[in-house]
Amino acid sequence: MSSSPSKGGFPRDRRTWVVTGLFLVQSILVYAVPWKEIPAEIVPLREFPRQLAKWQTTSEGLLDPEVLELLQPDDYLARTYGSGGEEEPLGLFIGYFKSQRLGAHPHSPRRCLPGSGWIPYSFRQVVLPAAGGAPPIPVNEYVLEKGSSRILVLYWYQNSRRAVSREIWAKAYLLPDLLQYQRSDTTLVRVIQPSASGWAAAADFSRLVYSALTQHFQPFPPDVP
Repeated sequence: MSSSPSKGGFPRDRRTWVVTGLFLVQSILVYAVPWKEIPAEIVPLREFPRQLAKWQTTSEGLLDPEVLELLQPDDYLARTYGSGGEEEPLGLFIGYFKSQRLGAHPHSPRRCLPGSGWIPYSFRQVVLPAAGGAPPIPVNEYVLEKGSSRILVLYWYQNSRRAVSREIWAKAYLLPDLLQYQRSDTTLVRVIQPSASGWAAAADFSRLVYSALTQHFQPFPPDVP
């Protein structure tokens, strides 16, 4: 049986095969070719602002050794921020990976978070307007539930070049970034709101985190655009 055409006249399954093939070719080029990467560093995440507008750090966390062994970030931050008001405290995790070719790479929270009785309830991509005329921030909105309780998770991938929500796009930029910038570094940024009804607070906090994190990335050398 022949495949049904899409609106553009290109069979959907053939388009899927083309995209899959392109990613396969890119993977071979990214991981098999001995690319020269410019060592990428960021300001240590322990120096990330302890206060973001009305949000102040209330506790610092450490990853369990087995989780740290699994994720293998080159640097990370795990904090709780509180507003001192009616909003519930927010959990912030930032994991930095200086090279996705030579080391580990981010694990999607969609695969890591479910557990201990928590199951996925909803998932969608949303766009948050950024402050100061900066490009809007694409993020993933992930809600998990356990019994009558729900938690809200917002997460995205960010580096000095851009922010993306989809993991597939984070991987799609690997080859262009190696070609143009000689870098493949990235961060996974995750904000957890313990009440799914606190979307506005989590979104506002995420905008602050995004803006502050842009100051932590190493600037490009003068000869790199």
